[in-house]
Amino acid sequence: MSGYAPLAAPRGPWPAPLPVPAAPLAGEALASFLGRLAAANRTTPEAVLEILPPWFRVKARWHNDRWLPSSLMPWADDAAARLVVISGSTAAAVKNALPAFGGTRGLPVRAVTACRLCTAARRISQPVPVHLPAHYQVCLGHGIWLSGPGTPQFSVRGCPGILAAERQARHLLRRLTIEQLIYSRIQATTGQDDHAWKRRTLALIESNPGK
Repeated sequence: MSGYAPLAAPRGPWPAPLPVPAAPLAGEALASFLGRLAAANRTTPEAVLEILPPWFRVKARWHNDRWLPSSLMPWADDAAARLVVISGSTAAAVKNALPAFGGTRGLPVRAVTACRLCTAARRISQPVPVHLPAHYQVCLGHGIWLSGPGTPQFSVRGCPGILAAERQARHLLRRLTIEQLIYSRIQATTGQDDHAWKRRTLALIESNPGK
């Protein structure tokens, strides 16, 4: 990857802020955020990339937001700072929310679609691909099961046990690893009886008419 280093170096003056600001969602894919930022400003992602340093074009070629090799790390701070300027967001939001800057390196994550009610609250109409901690299965704020990309989301509010299990898992993370939580969840799932599964399935069907 050393051949990419010259491409990643910052060049030219600092960009100007775009007219319409946007902030990334937690775990949002870089391509998704740049696409939303472009759409909000009635332009194209390619046009946005043109005003950003080559670091972003190099990252876009890999289609792997979580990979930040040593050849790009020296310019990550400059790239984040320039994205902050054009997006009107904050440095903390950009670096903490976007996995492209290495915030989730080494942690198990799930590729899912952000909670549709969370995005609707921010006036985002399209599905947003995100990488969330692997033990996150439910949006606790809205009771939405966080499905994989391309899979319809559904409410689990009709199953209080699912919400309770999600809260317990997040509480247990204080003394367990994410890997241990995932293994425990698998073990608990295989130990459930058919009656419990049928009861939950019926509750989910009643809570999600038409899905």
